[in-house]
Amino acid sequence: MRIIEFDILKGFAIFAVIYTHCMQYLFDSSFDNPLYNFIYSFHMPLFMIVSGILSFRKIYDRGKQSLPIKRLPLLIPAFVFGGLLMGGGIIVGKTVSLSDVLQLPFTFWFLSALFVCTCVYWMASLICRSQLINLLVLSGVSLLLPIGEYNKFMMPFIGIGLCLAQYGIVDRMRKINMFWICLFGMLIGAAYLWLWDSDYTIYKTTCPSIAIHENEQIIAYLLRIVFGLCFTLTLLALTFRLKLKNSMIAILSYLSRNSLELYVLHLFIFILSFASGFTLRNIANDTISVVSLSLIASVLLTALLSLVLKMIGRTKYLSFILFGKKIS
Repeated sequence: MRIIEFDILKGFAIFAVIYTHCMQYLFDSSFDNPLYNFIYSFHMPLFMIVSGILSFRKIYDRGKQSLPIKRLPLLIPAFVFGGLLMGGGIIVGKTVSLSDVLQLPFTFWFLSALFVCTCVYWMASLICRSQLINLLVLSGVSLLLPIGEYNKFMMPFIGIGLCLAQYGIVDRMRKINMFWICLFGMLIGAAYLWLWDSDYTIYKTTCPSIAIHENEQIIAYLLRIVFGLCFTLTLLALTFRLKLKNSMIAILSYLSRNSLELYVLHLFIFILSFASGFTLRNIANDTISVVSLSLIASVLLTALLSLVLKMIGRTKYLSFILFGKKIS
């Protein structure tokens, strides 16, 4: 049974991803933009924590198909769209090496990280049923590895989501008064303004290694976890309390149900546009215009992709071939 609050959060999160990518790819505005910087402090952790919450029961499901088998379709878009990008590169004369082929499963880092992290927690749960212990152990062990930067980044957030589900914290959050939610949100916002720096994102500062690390890496790693968790908890508590119109719930639920497809399609388009040198930065010269025009562009792009998905859905097997969706 779908829980509407999680649909609302996932719908909001995927739109935030499309919105920030419009700023980045269309208007060449990224970490110099305060709104972009703010959204990047929590939108991927939000996705991962919610995924952890929703994966809790599946991790303990000992049915005919184990969780890794159920999660394998996550990698299908990487092979399909990564293969298309590779084919396009060959057409324009780019040399394709063996390492390029081996990188295909990681074409969309979020999907590969989601696959790896949930599978690792599934294996850990066979040994230890306490997700808090698994969270601490796996987050620490991941830092020992010399590879898998995005897996290190996301490993704590999947574990946090599993802990929120296992210890009943999500259900308790339904009872929190709006006053305390707003107060907590304002305190976290103040802490963010005081402590956060755009250099702390995973794209600028890598995760620390237990063997080799710098103070800035440790600070960035910890602050990513703190703000990712706190902003997610604030949004989750708000979602339980806010009374949205049915039309808005329907839109966000649609975005949630199709979040994988929207993520893959919009990023595929932006990769192609970036490779072609397409940009609209000449029509937006300041932060306000970038924020405003990116919002319009993201709404239009989301609507267009929804139409594309509707057409794809008319062909029985195309959704499975492109996105690994179950054939109903």
